[in-house]
Order: sequence, then C-alpha cells, then structure tokens
Amino acid sequence: MESLGDIIRRVTANARATAESGNYLPAVPDPIAEVCGKCRGSGFVVSNVEYGQPGWLQSHECPDCSQHSGETFGTFDAGNNTDLVQAKRATQEWIVKLGPSILQLIGPRGVGKTHLATAARNKLLWTNDAVWYLRDMQLDSLIRRSFGTKTTDSLLLELAKQPWLIIDDLGLTARDDVMQGIMDDFIDSRWRNKEVSTLFTHNIQAKDMTPRTRSRLLDAERAKFVIIDAPDYRQTRGQNGS
Repeated sequence: MESLGDIIRRVTANARATAESGNYLPAVPDPIAEVCGKCRGSGFVVSNVEYGQPGWLQSHECPDCSQHSGETFGTFDAGNNTDLVQAKRATQEWIVKLGPSILQLIGPRGVGKTHLATAARNKLLWTNDAVWYLRDMQLDSLIRRSFGTKTTDSLLLELAKQPWLIIDDLGLTARDDVMQGIMDDFIDSRWRNKEVSTLFTHNIQAKDMTPRTRSRLLDAERAKFVIIDAPDYRQTRGQNGS
C-alpha cells in the first residue's frame, strides 16, 4: 500500500498535471466570483478522494478553463495601497522562511488574500516544495470524513507535520464545540512546531477566537499578521486595469 509520504511526493510531482477524472473539489471556491463554476476562478481543482487513498489532495489544473490558473506575485496589483504592499511583501518573505512561521492575511472578501495565498502555493509548487492548500470548508470536510474511518488522529498528525500548509478563509465554516476543539488542537500543533510553515487567510476578530487559538495566533514571536484595508478588487478591476 502506498505510504502517505509517497502520496505527498507524488501529489507535488503531479500538481500541474491534466486531470483525467471528473471527480473534483474546487481548490479555491468563491461563490460570488463570476468565473469558472468548477474551480471558482482558482485555476486548480483538488481530487475528491478519501483520506489516505492514492490521489488524496492531488491538485490539477482545471479542465474547464485556463485563464485563471496563473496567479502569481507579478499579477498582484498592490497599487499605492500600503496594506496590500505589506501583505505582498510578507507573503513573499514567508515562502523563503523570513520571519515567523505562521503568517495571517486578514481582511474582508475581495481584498486579494486568496490571490496572494494562491501565488504562494504556485511558487512553492514550481520550486518542488510539498505544499497543501485547503479552503476552510475542505479542511472541515476532511476531518469529519475521517470520523467514519477512525483515521482522525493520523490525519491531524499529517496536518501537524506538513512542511507547508495554506488554509484559505479560516473560520468561514460554523463549528460545534467538538470541531472547534479539534481546530484549536490543529492550530496549536502548527504553532508548536517551528519547523513547519503555515499561512492562514481569514477575517476573524480576536474577540471571536477561542482563548487558546487567540494566544497562539497573536504570539508575535511565532505568528505574524497583516491587516488589509483595501477596496473590493472585483468592484475596482475595471478602474485600475488589473
């Protein structure tokens, strides 16, 4: 049986391969974006297979479109907005391990958090780094599905030790006390391990975090955050030409 380590290596090697199966999860779903219905404008889809099976979390270029598959730092237009400039610089520093191992891009929808997170993933993939990219609801689904197969502990262990992990829209999914406790443990495990790098995008106010998560994500020594105050890109794209 293929080991998880082999799966991770194969996922990275084939991350930009053309998908043969039609069974996908959107890599970066966004219900308000007027883009491809399959990948929601990310340009990537993730194979929807059970945890631990061959192809689990394997990313592919979207078979239905190609125009949105090239998110890079070069295509991110920060303009003269100081917050966007800082967010871009912080993300570029994060992928070369400058600064704290946990980076948080914080701001409302439409300010470019997902673009930067996707650009970071693409850069890491092209440099042959094993990176896992999950939307919050995908992470929640993986954990819940693991309950039925009694693989929750091994899944959380893999998530804890993954060298590069990007979670987009952290906190978007409503969670009961059990699931929130698991998420607290997950964030704690990433915070404790200085050898792994984690990028979260979210818009959670500190007062809405659990005390345990708040103490980790506001730890200036191990976590950095950039608050982005910028206009919605979708509303201004026609004005700035990007």
